[in-house]
Amino acid sequence: MKSILQQDRQQAQRLKRNIKRLIHDQLHSINPWWLISFHYRDHHSKEDELLKDVADLKRKLHRIIYKSRDKTIKGAGEYPYPRMLFFHETSHQGTGQFHTHLITEKMPASLNTQVEMETLFHKRLPHKVKALSKWKSIDIQRINPDEPDYRRISSYLGKQTNLELIALDPFNSDLSPRTNEKKSTYYYLPRRRRPAAPPDTAAPEEKPLPQHLSILQRSDCREAGAIGMCGGSQVKTHRIHLTAEEQKKLEQVLKRLKQRDVVSYFLTTLHEQWLRCC
Repeated sequence: MKSILQQDRQQAQRLKRNIKRLIHDQLHSINPWWLISFHYRDHHSKEDELLKDVADLKRKLHRIIYKSRDKTIKGAGEYPYPRMLFFHETSHQGTGQFHTHLITEKMPASLNTQVEMETLFHKRLPHKVKALSKWKSIDIQRINPDEPDYRRISSYLGKQTNLELIALDPFNSDLSPRTNEKKSTYYYLPRRRRPAAPPDTAAPEEKPLPQHLSILQRSDCREAGAIGMCGGSQVKTHRIHLTAEEQKKLEQVLKRLKQRDVVSYFLTTLHEQWLRCC
């Protein structure tokens, strides 16, 4: 019995170390500026409700940030929202009540002061997000951009990590993949694998299609023998031209897919850490 408990303790310790290292890497992948700790209303102890409330908070926080942006900048393209990392912990009093630590990058100049941030989280957001507490304490601290502070933060945010709880929220956080991995291009559909060409045959030139979308029909699979589920080696495609509005919608969909890929990467990393511990 003692050996089983000792083994579980060692696994939990290894997992905690690996998660702290993962948090430390995420801090280096962004430009952290603020560390904000806030609470929710009483009886907020269900994780699925917590994730929905945090998504609502982030959406409304984005609206406030967008309205506070520097409107003198024109033609800068899509507005770059500050990236955020959310961490959820339970009360040390054993009530199961959640509270959240938020790390965010620099806010727009009109919000990026201690006074304005306290006003934002003490007054403005609690009136827009019903789940937030209007009377519990809120702590807002400026993060020093140095290695010792990053280590202290990663150690603090990983303190509750065990075999049943990981504080980092991969669904609402703006996670970054490995920096040494080649970035994927999300503006074009992935290329299908083609059969190997003979040594003397020149490889066909592939050109990106920035404003076209290839659509494969079921009937075309039978005619051309498409690879994948249909079987075969060729794909018959139809090319359609997208309007500017349709192109914008497509890019939004691909952006969401990109975020989902990052979440998938994070969950895969957690699974790898789990296997190393166990």
